[in-house]
Amino acid sequence: MDIAAYALSWLWVLVPLMFVGDTRADYMAGFIAILVLTDLHRHFGLPYVYLDAQIRRRFPVRFFVLPAVMLGLWAASPYFKRLGPSFAVLDVVGLAALVVALAQLLRRDGQGDRPPWRALAAIGLPGIVLAVMPLAGETGVERGWIWLAIAVLSSRLLVSVWPQPGTRRHGTTVTLGVIAIAMVVATNYPALRIHPRDLIAGIVVFTGAWNIWHVLMQKYGILRLYSAKSGRDTKVPGWVDRLLLLAWIPVFLLWLGPANREAVLGAYRQGRGTLVPVLDAMEAAQPYLLAPAIALVLSALALFLWHEWRANRFTNAPRLWLAAGTTSLSAAFFVVHPLKVYLAYGFSHAIEYMVFVWAFQRRRYAKPLAHNPTLARVLKHPWIAYGGFTGGGALLIIALQYGPQWMPPSARPYFLGFSTAEWFVYWGLYQSMVHFYFDSFMWKMRRGTTRAHI
Repeated sequence: MDIAAYALSWLWVLVPLMFVGDTRADYMAGFIAILVLTDLHRHFGLPYVYLDAQIRRRFPVRFFVLPAVMLGLWAASPYFKRLGPSFAVLDVVGLAALVVALAQLLRRDGQGDRPPWRALAAIGLPGIVLAVMPLAGETGVERGWIWLAIAVLSSRLLVSVWPQPGTRRHGTTVTLGVIAIAMVVATNYPALRIHPRDLIAGIVVFTGAWNIWHVLMQKYGILRLYSAKSGRDTKVPGWVDRLLLLAWIPVFLLWLGPANREAVLGAYRQGRGTLVPVLDAMEAAQPYLLAPAIALVLSALALFLWHEWRANRFTNAPRLWLAAGTTSLSAAFFVVHPLKVYLAYGFSHAIEYMVFVWAFQRRRYAKPLAHNPTLARVLKHPWIAYGGFTGGGALLIIALQYGPQWMPPSARPYFLGFSTAEWFVYWGLYQSMVHFYFDSFMWKMRRGTTRAHI
């Protein structure tokens, strides 16, 4: 399992793809299958959260507030994209301030004290925003200032009703910083307008960057698991494992981005406006920074091997296999068509996650739990549970997102005036952010309740 599902799972995809052409049409069935698997894996941990009350109670705010906000954005995105250039720069600053206030709320969750639900409900970030939006046109006050005022007020109320050690000064600093930025923007760019589709493009690029970080950090987490389970007192430092994985990013940016410009822009069509200047900058920096970037990769590999020998004398086979597999997969970008390697990375990441969730739940629900969660009852029939979830989800995604592209336009399914394929694109965008965020804290190994089932 360690080799087939974690270290070398990418070979299941990359080897067959090496024997077909490099255009997407040459392996369209495999391409769609991998995309469907990628979409599916983001939902694989949701039953663990929402079908087990004990898990939900650990982070009651994070598990409900953030998905509610993302659902609202998902529902609004198709309509926003069709609006005219209706956002001023100050509007964007106000929205950013609301994001900061939301982040302050989420940071407080899971610290051991129960959230003051009545006070938090009174703050009601999303509800207040929706309620005052019509007032922007009636009062003559720019809505950016209204959104900014709501964010600042909510931030200050949050510090008062849910105080935690060390957060009061941080909240004040953030509030003052947001106000200062708003004043500068309002003064220097009073007439600049931004199209909503450009905001969505920025979200697409942000999600893509977070996805790269998320994929690498999942492999980092597995490396640390193998280290923790080694039983040895001497451990390889965490920064060494991080460097082994992250050292490739400068090389990817400086070489692969400019060299495969059209492939990158084709994969993120909605983010072209944001990506083009980034790719131009990387191409300009390539002659000066590429050699140091390659040296960083070689140094990271040497450091890993040295610390691995020092800690384990090369006896921790799973760590060595995973390090070799991930390094080989990253290096494959330079000898195989990058889209194929990208797909292999996505397939590997999805398989890693799905197998990990299966293995974790297999141990957690092996014996009856006192609170008798719904998920434990569902998993008494694992073939039906996992097969139904995976098969049913795959059929739904194929039928409503990928299947319609082969239908005549008149036969394609629509919902509320927009194609189901477009709805699924936005669903993938916002649900992926929920998945990335949940995984950043849900599987932390420093929690004893998590370690108990690893």
